[in-house]
Amino acid sequence: MLFNVAESTSDDVAERRDYDATSVIEVLRELDAPSTVSNLVRLGLKKDNASWPRPLRVTVSDEDTKWKILKNAKNDTVGGGEIQDHLPEEGHDTFGETAGLGVTEETKGQKRTGRERWREQKMNHIQREDSSSKAVSGDSSKTATNSILSCLYLNACSLTGKFDLFSAWVYRLAPDIIGVTETWATADIFDLELSLSGYDIFRQDRPVDRAGGGVIPYVKSELNATLYEPNEKLPEQVWCQLQTSRNDLVYIGVCYRTPNNNIYGTVNHEAIRNLINELSESKFHFILMSDFNYSFAHWPVVHGVDSLTMDACLLCDTLDDNFLTQHVTLPTRGQSILDLIITDEPDMVMDLTDLGPLGSSDHNALSWKSTVAVVPSNKKRMVYDYSKADVEGIRRGRGSYGL
Repeated sequence: MLFNVAESTSDDVAERRDYDATSVIEVLRELDAPSTVSNLVRLGLKKDNASWPRPLRVTVSDEDTKWKILKNAKNDTVGGGEIQDHLPEEGHDTFGETAGLGVTEETKGQKRTGRERWREQKMNHIQREDSSSKAVSGDSSKTATNSILSCLYLNACSLTGKFDLFSAWVYRLAPDIIGVTETWATADIFDLELSLSGYDIFRQDRPVDRAGGGVIPYVKSELNATLYEPNEKLPEQVWCQLQTSRNDLVYIGVCYRTPNNNIYGTVNHEAIRNLINELSESKFHFILMSDFNYSFAHWPVVHGVDSLTMDACLLCDTLDDNFLTQHVTLPTRGQSILDLIITDEPDMVMDLTDLGPLGSSDHNALSWKSTVAVVPSNKKRMVYDYSKADVEGIRRGRGSYGL
């Protein structure tokens, strides 16, 4: 995946494709890794602002060439661009522009063997765009606020297998907060492979050796989110906190409960209710995005009429006892409401929209606006102009290390 590679402003699609192909060939030449290219895709919708080029996905000829490119790129920057290896399992071009160079299936990531140590040492040190060193100037006090936050929630049913499409969604929607359940991520997948430029990532994989599960909230880096750990230890949950304009906090959480009692037993039903009680007693605002695998035909429920499990009824009672609001009123999987958005105030969610499924997921994604006045950072970040890099010096330095 190439980032920050200049994009043609031509209105002619063929000219833009030729421009991208030429750019990729030049990048590979600088990396001393010439290769045939079978697929070039710009992810996202084309924008008029040429200073923000879309990510460029590249398929090279074989796995060895890919590793050579990553190794030679070192710090992930070449000629003003950045290279990342997302190891996708599926290719989705829903919002992309496919070059007419013979589209083929992308090379899939192999099991990490001899290269595992090298990747762990090298790739985990690659920084996202907004995670680079920041230069602070002027008064550091926080004054500006964001009174409306754009939010996105989805059950991915394997985020790594749909990451290209997911990245295109994020590029198009530009949400401030993203919640993802069922990431299916494991310990051998680095944070880098799930990272989004401009977002902080908070991650919880399934803590036992069973496939599935996992949750991630992404929050725009400018919102300065920090990790929050509630006392109730639900196995698959992650929380972060944002500072509001009133100098208090708002908690943002993503939770998942597996319907398979063979993994954790049945204790998570009570843990969910305890967690909600704890959040309510905190006196701070919160947004909980969740898939508890309780099936509701509609919302609000009608006790004594709707066919609900006992634990689903107890969840509804817990929400009512704490005067909390569940906002999802449309089906998110088949004809059932499985995905819930719970807040402590009824007016914290507006303009809730069904976006349909992400790729092959069997859950519909949701977007909405949240009326929470948070304090963004006014720090300035340092951006390097790689177009002025000493390319020859870099090549000489690389040669001195036998690379």
